[in-house]
Amino acid sequence: IRQLLLNDIDQKLHNVLRVEPGKITVDIDRLRVGGLPGGSMVVISQPEGLQGQEVTDYGFDAPAGDKASQVLKTTCDARAHTQNLAGYGNYRILCVEVPNGATYVAIPTASADRLVLSVLLCEALIGVVAVGVAVFGAHRIVSNSLRPLNELVGVATQVADLPLDEGEVDLDIRVPASGESDDEVDRVSTAFNTMLDHVEDSLKTRQDS
Repeated sequence: IRQLLLNDIDQKLHNVLRVEPGKITVDIDRLRVGGLPGGSMVVISQPEGLQGQEVTDYGFDAPAGDKASQVLKTTCDARAHTQNLAGYGNYRILCVEVPNGATYVAIPTASADRLVLSVLLCEALIGVVAVGVAVFGAHRIVSNSLRPLNELVGVATQVADLPLDEGEVDLDIRVPASGESDDEVDRVSTAFNTMLDHVEDSLKTRQDS
């Protein structure tokens, strides 16, 4: 996404600073009507000094402070570069050499940076939600898988607490088992219930004798 946004900014740079064989044109009107954000600049460096125009809410003005001089740090090779201007943020800057100097066009990338940050935050939020859903789903699956085993443990604990060695014993407890599933827990539950049936028959036989 960031690269697409930078490509769009670069296209605007080339619309303002058009390089043709034997001719370089700076289209000032493009700064005003081309939908460029405030802070966009044209800086011309010549032996006599710097000349600059900056887009403002009211038209054009001279670049504030040392903004124009910071633009000169950008490599002048007719290609767009990203440059951080201290105190003013990141700019996308295009420079071409002209007779007796160089011409720079600079567009701030603040809006593109904010959009990229928003997308990254949305992706991070979606990632957190996805992880949360996955953890919740895994917890439910594990809980459902362990429920039959917990029921088996519960019945086994109840049986262990019964006084099987004396008096009449009510052994009318069983592990819920569907008998339809072929998983290990269901087979163990069925076998455990069968064992309880045999124990109950043995206790009845002992009580009747």
